[in-house]
Amino acid sequence: MLGARNSSRIAYQLTNSVNSSPPMQVFTMDQVSTHVSNDNAVDLGDRHKPATDLDAHALLADKTSYQPDGQSANTASSYLPGLDLGDFKQAAQKLLAPVPKDEGGTYNGLDLVKMVGNPDLKGQDALVAATIYRMYQTTEGCAMSSSGGGGGGGGGASGGGSSSDQGAGAESGGGGRSHHPSDHKRVAQANPAPAAASEITCSHSFNVRDIDGLRPPLKDDTKVLDEFAKLTELDLFNRVDLNHDGKLSRSELAQSVRFAPIASEVPALGQALADAPAGLAYLDVRHIYADERRADSDYNRMKFSLEQAGKGLKEASSRELFADRANPLASIKMDDVVQGSVGNCYFESVLASVAGNKPEIIRDSIKDNQDGTFTVTFKGDAAHPVTVAAPTDTELAIYSQGSKDGIWAPVMEKAFSRYSVDVLKRPQFDGTAQDATAAGMEMPTMKLLTGENALAYHTTSCYENANLKIPSGDPVEINDLVAKSAIDGLTGGKLVTVGTSDGLARELGLDAHHAYTVISYTPGADGGTFVLRDPRGAIENRQAYPKITGAQLRRNPLTISVGDVN
Repeated sequence: MLGARNSSRIAYQLTNSVNSSPPMQVFTMDQVSTHVSNDNAVDLGDRHKPATDLDAHALLADKTSYQPDGQSANTASSYLPGLDLGDFKQAAQKLLAPVPKDEGGTYNGLDLVKMVGNPDLKGQDALVAATIYRMYQTTEGCAMSSSGGGGGGGGGASGGGSSSDQGAGAESGGGGRSHHPSDHKRVAQANPAPAAASEITCSHSFNVRDIDGLRPPLKDDTKVLDEFAKLTELDLFNRVDLNHDGKLSRSELAQSVRFAPIASEVPALGQALADAPAGLAYLDVRHIYADERRADSDYNRMKFSLEQAGKGLKEASSRELFADRANPLASIKMDDVVQGSVGNCYFESVLASVAGNKPEIIRDSIKDNQDGTFTVTFKGDAAHPVTVAAPTDTELAIYSQGSKDGIWAPVMEKAFSRYSVDVLKRPQFDGTAQDATAAGMEMPTMKLLTGENALAYHTTSCYENANLKIPSGDPVEINDLVAKSAIDGLTGGKLVTVGTSDGLARELGLDAHHAYTVISYTPGADGGTFVLRDPRGAIENRQAYPKITGAQLRRNPLTISVGDVN
C-alpha cells in the first residue's frame, strides 16, 4: 500500500522502539550490492498446495456437516455442524442475548470484542460469533437518505481492513499496506443507485435487525434488484403509471411487459401492492427497493462471512503451538501463514518470509507458559515481551488461521497486535487489538521480527505516486537497482517482500495496496520471473503464487523491502 502507506509514523515508531535495530535508511546508489548471477531459481519457501476452500454456502443450503482435516484429540470440537438460515439466526440470537445494546438495537463494538475473546465458545458457536463480528466489522447495506450524490457502497467499519482504514497506520500524507482479504469479494458491494434515486445510499451500523431481518436471497437476486432499480427512476415510474396519478397500482404494473414480473419476484413489493389497492407512491416504491437491496446485501454479507469463518476454523486442526513438539522447526512453514479478515498483509507477508528463511527466529520468539498463554519476545525489541492467551476458536475463525502444523502463526499475529496497541500506541477504537493493526509497512516489521537491518527500495513511479522526493539519478537506472536489490536479497537468503501501489491489477494481476512475499527468481527473458506468495492464499480469481517479470517490476510503482537474517 503505497499511496496510502504511513512511511513516517509507522517507520518512526518501530525504528525508535526497536533499540537494537539500526536507524531507518533511505537507499542510495551505492547501497545496492553487485548482482550475483545465478542460473538456477532461488526458491525460499515450503510451498504446499493451497488449502481447498470450505463451501459454507453448502452449510446453509444443505445442512452439510464436515470434519476438519487432520482432526486431533486436543482440537476444540470434533466437527462443525452445518447450518441453515434458521439455525444460524437462532444461534446468533442466543449468543447476542446477554450482549448490551442501545435503544435502537445497535451493539457496542467493545462488547462484541468480549465475545470474540471468549474461550468458552467452541465449534459452531465460535463460527456464528465470528460471523457476527465480521458482519459488524464490514457493516454495509442500503437505506434511504436525504443527501445527494450517486450510489456506491459504504466503507467498512473501523478495522475492516480496506486501504482507507484510519488509525496509527493510515494518516494523511502516509498510510500503510492494508489490503483486506475480501476486498475482491465484497458481499455488500457498491450497488449503483439509479440516476433519479441518488438519495439511496449504502451504509448502516450493526443492529439487532441485521440478524432478525435476515431472509433468503431473491431468486436471481442481482438481476431482479437491478431491474427493480430501474423502476425507481422517475421517468420509467411515470411511464408505468398509466393514469398519471402519481401512484403505481398492481393492475398498472401488470400491464408493463418489462416490469410486471417484479411483483412476483419481489414478495415485499407484491404484498405492498396488494395492501394498497389505490397504488403506491413513487417514494413508497423507492423505500421498498432500498429495503430489498439492504436485505439482499445483509444476507450475502452474512453468507460470505460464514464461509470465511468456517474456512479459518476448519484449517485450525491442531491446537498445539507446534504440532511437532520434538522438532518445532518442522512445524514452521511459509504456507502456515494465512491472513485473516484484518488488513495486516504487511505483517503476514514478512512473517511468511521469516518462516521460509529463518524459522528459528519464530521458534525462539515464542515461549509456551504451559498455562494457556504464550510470551512472545520480538528480537528487535527484547525489552517489551508480550504475553497473550491462546487464540480462541472465534479468533481463529476471524484472523490468522491455524493449521495442521499448529497455532504459532496466530500466536505471533496476536502478540504483534498487542505490541502494536500497548507499545506503539496504535488506537484500538471499538475493535480488537488485531483490528488495530490494519495498514503498515514491511521494512520496519522486518526489523522488529528479526532484530536485523532492513531497507526499502522504491521504483521512481512509486515515489511519484506517493508524492515523495525522487532520488537523484536516472529513473531507469534507479528502477534497475530496485530490481537488483530484490534478486540480491533472494540470492543472499534475505527476507524479500514487494508492496504494491495503485493501478497494478491490469498489467500484473496483483492487488493494489497489498504486500506479497517474494519467494523465488528465475533468470530469463523479459528480465526474468519473480514468484510471489499472497498471504491470503488463493482468493477468488487471484492466485496464491502470482508471477511478475523483471520488466514489469521496473515499470510499475512498487516497493521492495529487503531484510537481513542471522
